[in-house]
Amino acid sequence: MPSPSRGPGTASAELYRAFDHDAEVNKAALARDGKLTMPVLATGGAGHDYAAMAGDMMREHADDVTHTIVPDAGHWVAEENPGFFISMLLDFDRAARN
Repeated sequence: MPSPSRGPGTASAELYRAFDHDAEVNKAALARDGKLTMPVLATGGAGHDYAAMAGDMMREHADDVTHTIVPDAGHWVAEENPGFFISMLLDFDRAARN
């Protein structure tokens, strides 16, 4: 855990420092357990480069992936297009329950 004396900037960077470790943990889980079988929603804002890749990236780890790009949004999709975001989540939830 980061030291509080190092400040919020340093503490927030810990998330990114953990990426390599997280990747190794995820690779091991995939090798051990296989892909996720539950419905997974891969999403991102149309103004963010990640959005177009999200579905393919998630299909590496899950069998049942719904990929939706949120229009008029970038990184903060829920804040930037809340109406679409809520509708998308409700539609995904309904489909996942059937």
